Order: sequence, then C-alpha cells, then structure tokens
Amino acid sequence: MDKKHCEVLTETYNTYKLNSNKEDEFIKIISEFVNNNKHKVSKKLLYSCNFTLIKLFYNRFFESIPVFKNVIGPCSLALYKSDKYNKTVYVFGEYHCSSEQLDHKYPSYSEYETISNLMSLCSENSPVFLDIFLEFPRTARRLSGDGFPDGLIGDIATYKNKPCFNNPDLNNRIFNNNCSTTRWHYTDVRFDKYYRQTSLAGHIYFELYDSLTLIRKDKNISWLNPKLRELVYIANHDKELKKYMTKPKSVSPEIEYTVPRTQELTKYLRKIKALNPSSYTYTLILYYIAIIYQPQMIELYQYLIANEIEKIRIWFWNQFSDSDSERLLLKEIKRSYEADKILEFMNTYIINMTKEKMDILRPLAENVYNLQFMSIKSFFNSMNTLSIYIGDIGSIFTDAYMISRIFKKFDIKSDQNMPSTPTNIITYAGERHADNLRKFFEFGIDSFDKLDEAYNQSCPLDKVTSYDRMCCLNLEKFIQPFFNKDVSS
Repeated sequence: MDKKHCEVLTETYNTYKLNSNKEDEFIKIISEFVNNNKHKVSKKLLYSCNFTLIKLFYNRFFESIPVFKNVIGPCSLALYKSDKYNKTVYVFGEYHCSSEQLDHKYPSYSEYETISNLMSLCSENSPVFLDIFLEFPRTARRLSGDGFPDGLIGDIATYKNKPCFNNPDLNNRIFNNNCSTTRWHYTDVRFDKYYRQTSLAGHIYFELYDSLTLIRKDKNISWLNPKLRELVYIANHDKELKKYMTKPKSVSPEIEYTVPRTQELTKYLRKIKALNPSSYTYTLILYYIAIIYQPQMIELYQYLIANEIEKIRIWFWNQFSDSDSERLLLKEIKRSYEADKILEFMNTYIINMTKEKMDILRPLAENVYNLQFMSIKSFFNSMNTLSIYIGDIGSIFTDAYMISRIFKKFDIKSDQNMPSTPTNIITYAGERHADNLRKFFEFGIDSFDKLDEAYNQSCPLDKVTSYDRMCCLNLEKFIQPFFNKDVSS
C-alpha cells in the first residue's frame, strides 16, 4: 500500500477507497486476525496500529449492514451526497414517539426493525467510519443513565450505545463495536440539565405548551370571571412572582408546584368569587400571562406591529445570546469551515419565516399588546400561533450547532483513530429539525444531491403499535444497504 492510499484512508476512513485485489487479500487476513485477538493486546498497541481502520476492513470483508424492509420510529428519511464536500448524509425525522407506545410483540415480525437496532447494526457493521447525531443535550454526557431522554432517541443512546456517550467508557471504546467505528454527537447546545432550552424564545415556546396543557385539563375553574387586564397587572406588580420570574424553572405535570401561589392572586380570586379559587391552575394562568407580558416579549410585539423584520431577526439572536453566556453556539459556528453559509442560512430562515407569517402575526401582536381579547380562553387559544412561530424560529439555533459540526474539522489526537471531519453521517431528530436540515442541504449550500427519500407510512396497528402517530418507514424501494460502495463518501 503506497503513501497516497494511506493518506486517503486516514482522511476518510472509507475502506472502499482501497480497491486492489492483491492488497485486499492481505488486509483481509490481517484484519481478521487482529479483530479476533484484540483482547489479548494492549489498548496502546491497538491504537498505534489504527484498530479503527482494521475493524472497518474486517466489517467490509466479514460483516454487512443488512437490508431493512421497515423501520419503526422515523417518519422521514432523505439521503444526500456531495462529491465536493466528500459527505454522505442520511437525515431521519421523527415525531418524538416513545418506546412505551410500541406493542412489544413486534419482534416476532421479522420485516420490522426498530430505529435503535438500525443504528446499532449500521454502527457495528459499517465498512466506513460513521458520525451519528442524536437530538438531546450535550450535558447528558456528564450524566448517569437517568440523564438520557425518554422515547426512541433515548433508546438509540442507551441500546448498546451508552458507553459511546460517557467519558469514562470512551477510554475503552476500541473494545466496543459500536464505539470503535462511530463518533456519536449531540445535536444541540442546551446549557444545563435544569434549564432545558437554548433561549428565552425556546423557554417561552415550551412553557406556553406545558402550562396551557395543564390549564386546559382543569374543568373546575372559571374561565369567564378573571379579566385579562387585571391579571396582567398582578403579573407585573406581584413581588413574589417577579422574583420567581428572574430565574424560572421549567413547568411540567411533575413539578407544576414550583411556581409560587401569590397573595395578590389569592386576594383577587376571592374578590371576583372565582370558581374553585384554591385551584393551582389559576397560578399557572398567572405564570403564563407573566411569560407573555415580560419586557422582552413586549419588545417583540412592537416589532411585529411595526413590521420591523430586521429588528425581529436581531431580537431572536439576542434572546439566544441571553442564555448562551459562554457563546457556545457562535464558537461552534466559527469553528466550521462553512460558517458564513450557516449564518446566512440562519438569518434568511428567520427573515423568510417572519415574512410568511406576518399577516397572521401582526394582528395577533396588536391584540396581545393592547389586551384586546373577549376572554382569557380566547387569549390562550390565540397564543398557540405565536408559540408555534417562536418554536419554529428557535429550532434553527439548535440545528445550526449540528450543521456546524457536520462541516467542522476536529482536532484529532494521534491515538483517536478517526477522520478529522465527518464524511458518512446519520442525523436523527424531530421532524422540524429534519426539515431544517433538508432545506439547508437543498438551498443553503451547493453541491449536495438528493439521492433518495422516504416519507411517513403509518405503522400497522395490529403488528407494531396502537399509537396512531408512531411511524414506520417502508424502505424496500430505498437505496440499500446503507453506506454501500456507491453512496458512501
């Protein structure tokens, strides 16, 4: 093997790049011997002889990624390739389903494979080095098993792959089939395990959803008696609530009582003789209103009313920067060799999304700003549009982190045995994030061709699940095997 071949292999970790019958036979013998005896030698020796490449060659000659008929979990899959960037990307999207919604009889149906199994089979048997991106916080790397998210994304992280995410285990990654041939990534910058969102905008989006869900479940409160204007006044002047709002915690059914019940609210509910005034739901209503009418949000309404698109773009960046005190996202973007294109895509995304929805958003902002609602119920119903808009825009900040790492040159140590930049990639995230990635590869950067795609087919309810949002992708017509010689980079 000449120097040029060695350089190509250590640059791409794609064993298909070496295509010589004479050398293939020799490498086949060596890779089988080393792989079968890896536990008999030291880690240091394995690293020095680049065991990762040896394992990839072993996979090429002795293993194979199976052909998948149906995969349980994702609702979309798109395959992109660029010769210019030397990248192949499989983009999966899902509806954040949970493994608890599966009928656990499904293993008896051989034509169905879970996304967790698919990821592991690709990782274990691939003849090319993989970079796999999963949607959950980077801080999970420091946590125990309980730190991994529930649902199918959490399944992928824990099913055979958990050692690949924890620093202590990574020291022994060379002995783990899933870790030695794959670099696993987190797709976003969520800064700590307690405050789960990347920005004020993201916090608002999820708090609106969580608190409104709890409010609507309560059938024992009066929707008509409390007046919005009076509640806004209490939210803005109550000292207890204002103190809490300086550092709010996430609201969920499990920890709903973190928001304090204030004296001002109790006094007001008694005054208007509200139905079931002791209900905690009234506290959530006040908290919800406090979120909607905090100064930063008033600023957004003013920009929407005035159609100030550029100021809205800056507003979203400012809200993100508020939470990102260490500037983790901007640092990651600047490390990317396509930083300018990523920033341009983000800014264009914010501007276009705002322009598209302005006809709906402007009158909504006017109503919120001027307190022009017939009832609190109509106010809550109207806020759904705003929360979706904020969530859509907020998602691009999460996705920019993932895109930056896809187009990043990593500082690889001599004993790490992996390519300096991702070349063969799988991303698995919520459908909104998957859609953003598809838009980036199709419109945000040149030279990427879409080779294939598959979209949502519902799972057979009698075979896989009784949950109608659980997806099953039929891949019989999709290009397979994954990362074969023709599609890998």
